[in-house]
Amino acid sequence: MHKEYTEKELEVIIGLEIHVQLKTKSKLFCGCSVGDENALPNEHICPVCFGMVGTLPLLNKKAFRLAVHAATALRCGIAQHCKWDRKQYFYPDLPKGYQISQYDEPLATNGMLEFFIDEKTTKKIRINRVHLEEDAAKLIHTDDVTLVDFNRSSVPLIEIVTEPDFRSASDAKMAVKELQRIIRYLGVSDADMEKGHLRCDASVSLRPIEDEKLYPRTEIKNLNSFHMIERAIQYEVARQKNEWMKGTPPVHYQTVLWNDTKKRTEFMREKEQEADYRYFPEPDIPEIELTECLQNELLAFAEEDMQLPTDSVKEYMHLGIDYSTAQYVAGDAPLMKYMSQILEYTHDDRKFIQELSKWFAEIFLSLIKKNSVTNIHLLPEDFVTIVRAVQKKQITRSVGKELMVEAAYKKMDVISKIDECSRTDEVGGRDIEKIVDEVLKQNISLVEQYRNGKTKVIHALIGKAIKKSGGHIPVEKISQVVRNKLHI
Repeated sequence: MHKEYTEKELEVIIGLEIHVQLKTKSKLFCGCSVGDENALPNEHICPVCFGMVGTLPLLNKKAFRLAVHAATALRCGIAQHCKWDRKQYFYPDLPKGYQISQYDEPLATNGMLEFFIDEKTTKKIRINRVHLEEDAAKLIHTDDVTLVDFNRSSVPLIEIVTEPDFRSASDAKMAVKELQRIIRYLGVSDADMEKGHLRCDASVSLRPIEDEKLYPRTEIKNLNSFHMIERAIQYEVARQKNEWMKGTPPVHYQTVLWNDTKKRTEFMREKEQEADYRYFPEPDIPEIELTECLQNELLAFAEEDMQLPTDSVKEYMHLGIDYSTAQYVAGDAPLMKYMSQILEYTHDDRKFIQELSKWFAEIFLSLIKKNSVTNIHLLPEDFVTIVRAVQKKQITRSVGKELMVEAAYKKMDVISKIDECSRTDEVGGRDIEKIVDEVLKQNISLVEQYRNGKTKVIHALIGKAIKKSGGHIPVEKISQVVRNKLHI
C-alpha cells in the first residue's frame, strides 16, 4: 500500500497527441486519391498502399510542404535533416504490418502553442515535436464482424505531440480548438473532427504536488470532438484521483477508449512502449536534407513571421474591439479582410471602433451566419457610413439596422438613402405629433399621474411612443414632442 493522498495534494498531468489529416489530393506515398466520406469502401487503394513486394513509396511533396507550414506556425525549429522509420505492430487496420512514420529524427521540434483561457488570460504550452506519417485504415464494427476500409490507409497526417503541460481538461480542449483554428486558417487541413480530419489522444496521469517525477499514464485513444476530449479527460482524472486517495495509484501504462454512451473509459490494452514498436529506418525512402534552395522554397510557402489568430485577437482588442467579436473574426480569412477594410475608415478612433464592434457583432455577424462574407453586398465603407450616421443622429439606430440589412442583399447608394431618411419625420404617413397624440389618448392614467407630480412616468410615455413609431424617429424628437404636449 502507498500513502493515501487527499485531492488537494495531487496534481493533474496531461499531454496530447493530435493527428491532423493534411489537405492533399493524393496519399503520402502513392498516387491514390485521398477520396472523401462518400467514397465506396476500398475504392482508393493500390499495391503501394498495401506495401506489396516490389512496390516503392514516393513522398508527396505537397504533404511535406504543408507539414512544414504547420510546424512553422507552431514556432517549431525545422530540422535540416530528417528520416523515415517503420513503426511495427500488428493490427487489422495496418495492411503492411508497419506504419511509415518518423521516430528519432522528426520534421520539427521545440515549438509553442498560445491560446486564450478568457478575455484577460492566455496560456502557452510547449510542443515537443511535429512529424509526418501515414494514416491507418478504418475499422467498421458490426454485431457479427469487423470490416476494414483501406481508403484511409496511407493518407498523409502530421502528429503534433505536446509536452505534459496541461493541468485541466478544459485547457486541453481550448488548446485543441485553437490548433484547429490555426490549421484551418493556414489551409493545412479542413480539420473536421466529425470526418476524422483531426483526432486527439490524451495521456493522463497524476502525481503528488511538488513531485517532479512522472507516474504511469493512461492514454485515451481517438477522441474526435471537443466535448469528448473534455469529458474523457475529466472522467480519467477522477478515476485516477480515487485510486491515489485509496493508496493504490496506477502502476501500469495502459491504453483506453472512451465509451460515449456509458460516459466512461474502457480498458483496451497495456500501452506499448517504444521498444515494442521495433523502430528501424525505412529503407525504401531517402532521408531528407534541406538544401538552401529547398529551405528557401519552404520558408516562402510558410512565412516564419506569420500572424496567428491569437495574435490577431490581441491586436483587435488593443484597437477597441470586444473579445468575443475578436475571437470570432480571428482565423477567418474573409472576415479578417473585411474587418481590416472597416478599420481603415476609423482613423484609429478607439471610441468609434468600440461602437463599430457592437454593430459588427449584433448585425453583421448575424448576416454572415446566413450568407458567406463574399455574398454580402454591404461594402466596408458603407458599413462605417451607416454607423457614423447613427452616431451623429442623422438617422435612428433602428433605421440604421434596416439600411444595413437592405444594403447587405442588394446594391444601393447608402449615402443617398441616409440623406432621404434624415429629411423625414414621417412613419407610414403619420407624423410625430399624431403618434404622440395617440399614445397620450391611450394612456390617460399615466398622463394624470404626470400632471399630479409623478414626473418619472414620462419615460413610460416616451417609450410607448418610440415603440409605436417602430424606432424610425429619433428619440430626442419624440421626447421633445411628448414634453411639449404634456405641458399644454
